[in-house]
Order: sequence, then structure tokens, then C-alpha cells
Amino acid sequence: MKPCSDLTLYVGSNNVIELRSLTNAVTGAEINDATVTAVITDLLDVELPGQVWPLAMVPTGTDGTYQGTLEAGLAISNGKQYKGTVTAISDGIERTWYPVLEADKDNV
Repeated sequence: MKPCSDLTLYVGSNNVIELRSLTNAVTGAEINDATVTAVITDLLDVELPGQVWPLAMVPTGTDGTYQGTLEAGLAISNGKQYKGTVTAISDGIERTWYPVLEADKDNV
């Protein structure tokens, strides 16, 4: 499983983004005290309005999982793609993921 996979953003709804199983590559130990942030941009690298960036993601327990909640007013449009940047820093080591995000209308 990829720690930070591509995902769908629902237009007009709060969205939860998640980084799963952040681990030390040498020891395999889960990392639960990292500084984890996320930024979402359009395809021209412009940060999307409707959210304060970077978004701080918080640990959810002891398994290396971090979550952040995006505002319902995030300026996204149905059917468009966006770029995510999720960065984790722990003990001076930085790792970054670049998920692709696609907006879809909320059918709830």
C-alpha cells in the first residue's frame, strides 16, 4: 500500500487527507511524532483558495497515520485534476509525496 495515494476530492464538502504507515526505513518503526503538512495546487502550481496552507496533519494514533481536514469551501471544480504535496519531517529527515487529486461532485 502506498502511504499517500491518489484520491478524490468532493466538491463542496470537507475532505480528509491521510498519510498512512509513516515508518523509519532503516528500523521499520512507526513514526508518530513527525511534522506533516499538505498543500494542494492547480496544475500551474498555484495554491488553491479556500484553505490556509500548508495544512498541518496530525497523528491519529500509534501506527504512523496522519490526517488533515480540507475546508468545504476549497476552490475545486468537478472533473479537474490537482496536485498534492505531502511532506513529513522527523529527526531532520524529510520525505515528500506528490499525489494526484481529482475533484468530483458529492453525491451524498
